[in-house]
Amino acid sequence: MQNDPPSRDPRPVRLCRRIYALALRAYPARFRDEFANEMRQVFADMCRDAYRDHGVMGLLSLCAHSTADLGITAMKEQISTSSGKVVRTAVLLTVILAMGFFIGWVDLHNNEPQPAAMCIIVFTFILGFRSPAKAWLWAILIGLSIPASQSFALVKGTGSLHNLLTCVIAFIPAFIGGYSGALVRWVAFSNNKTPRSGAPQT
Repeated sequence: MQNDPPSRDPRPVRLCRRIYALALRAYPARFRDEFANEMRQVFADMCRDAYRDHGVMGLLSLCAHSTADLGITAMKEQISTSSGKVVRTAVLLTVILAMGFFIGWVDLHNNEPQPAAMCIIVFTFILGFRSPAKAWLWAILIGLSIPASQSFALVKGTGSLHNLLTCVIAFIPAFIGGYSGALVRWVAFSNNKTPRSGAPQT
């Protein structure tokens, strides 16, 4: 394996490595402690090879496949290591995958970006409200639905490289929605904890 520091990699490779490192948080802590370093290194080597042999297109194709595989394997690991939270975790990950497929379908069937952007904001808002501490993770996972759908369209011959390169802006509404949901939850719970004006002070 190569052990070159990230600073020596081209910018697209560094960006993919950072996103993948964040997405690894979807795995249970025990799994990350044991395998995360090796997985990051393997992915880095694959990114370098894909970028060297096929450029940006090869790198995007690798990221799309790796993201889908990560989602599936993370779901399996969560189910196998968190017996007390099996149902909730499985339901949550299934919902996130369903949201991603729906956003991808909306994106491919509309010429304008607004419908897909609104779906991203709504879905990440819901997830951010449910789990504020992981608003960044929901934003990344949901935001990846647009690059994944555009990669699929490019493979089929119905998309364009320009659309694929500009779809990173999908992360903007994703983070807006996720952290808006987290903020609303924080405000709502803060108001509930504030004592009424006429209530006796102890």
